[in-house]
Amino acid sequence: MRRPPLTFVTLLLVALSWAAAAGASEAAQSPEPHMDVVQVQGAIDPVVARLIKDSIEQAQTNGATVVILQVDSHGALDTDPVALVDAVYASKVPVAVWVGPGKSAARGAAAGLAAAASFSAAAPSARIGPAQPFRLDSGARVSYSRVSTDPARDGRITRRLDGLADQRTTGAKAAEAGLIDAVAPTLGDLIVALNGKEVPTAAGPVRLTTAKQVDTKDGPRQSVDQPVRFLKPGTFESVQHSLTSPSVVFLLLIVGLGLMVFEFFTMGIGLAGVTGAVSIAGAFYGASHLPVTWWALGLLVLSTFGFAVDVQAGHQGFWTGIGAVGLLVGAFMLFGGSSALNVPLWLVALMFVGQIVFMLGGMTVAVRNRFSIPTVGRDSMIGELGEARTELNPDGVVTVRGAPWRARTYRGRPVPPGGAVRVVAVDRLVLEVEPGDTPAEV
Repeated sequence: MRRPPLTFVTLLLVALSWAAAAGASEAAQSPEPHMDVVQVQGAIDPVVARLIKDSIEQAQTNGATVVILQVDSHGALDTDPVALVDAVYASKVPVAVWVGPGKSAARGAAAGLAAAASFSAAAPSARIGPAQPFRLDSGARVSYSRVSTDPARDGRITRRLDGLADQRTTGAKAAEAGLIDAVAPTLGDLIVALNGKEVPTAAGPVRLTTAKQVDTKDGPRQSVDQPVRFLKPGTFESVQHSLTSPSVVFLLLIVGLGLMVFEFFTMGIGLAGVTGAVSIAGAFYGASHLPVTWWALGLLVLSTFGFAVDVQAGHQGFWTGIGAVGLLVGAFMLFGGSSALNVPLWLVALMFVGQIVFMLGGMTVAVRNRFSIPTVGRDSMIGELGEARTELNPDGVVTVRGAPWRARTYRGRPVPPGGAVRVVAVDRLVLEVEPGDTPAEV
């Protein structure tokens, strides 16, 4: 058996090494340049804060030439706003903030992000400021200060934070006052405005190239010179973010409690009960991120209980009043912190009317269907004999003409389960009965 010549083996090894080196060289090529647009909408809660931090962190290595935060937010909620500002400040990739479109807002921590960004812009009618307090769930003012080797950049941030601290202004006026860098009605205008700008970063000044001129039949125009990626929370994260909305928490809580009461009166476990339980679970998840006023939450629970008491009694009275007052007071006082967390007046009015209609209308029909015979006049049942399904002492349930009814004993005379009863009066949906072996009174 002949051995391969030494020269052949050497050439084979060299060829393999060249192939491996070429593959490694291709793998080591820098990623394709692109721009990341991160949508920051609603409160900057843990979900949105994580999206901002992760996007900036990944931009350091994924080839992003600029990270653009598209902002419409009133501030931070259950998260550290200074850590977000630090993430923007420490980025070696330029971070731009655009407050838009239209009448979008940047308040609290969102205004702080605009002040710390490498470049900031806003739509002309957008609202910027006040920057303090940074957090929606706390009225405490946040002192943001740091020591770095770039006093000029720190001075720029401090001047803008001071300028926006206690005032609210439009995008156009903020640009005139030097509190932001430019006015940009659209995201495209922002990208064009960034082109050729030298902006500060943690790694030093960076000159951006974001647009190019193209010729069209209508003449030359500016177009992006690299792909644009839009980043937003995934489906599960979007649900989590939505649940931290005060309006959603209030809506889920009232609907969930109402469905649980409905299921109680139907004496079973079905779709309404499961839906109600899921709604309450969602409301409590959202409430865990919000500054809940617990006594107001208790009032909302008491309100539903009050309505239920009079539904069972078959008439409206003291407890209906407790339910109405508890619902209104509990709704308006449910959350503390910033006024931006207040439940909107229109939603309170809508849920108040809906609760009244549901409890006094829908629940009454449900109880009538459960404890009455719609085809027979109730007054004709006076004198009828029946059987006690539960102990009557004085309230309970009886069976008359094969149907269950709410009942109370006449003159408080108790009746054991299975005992005979006689109907002596009908009070709306409640029968007044006496022991069946007692002669009927004339």
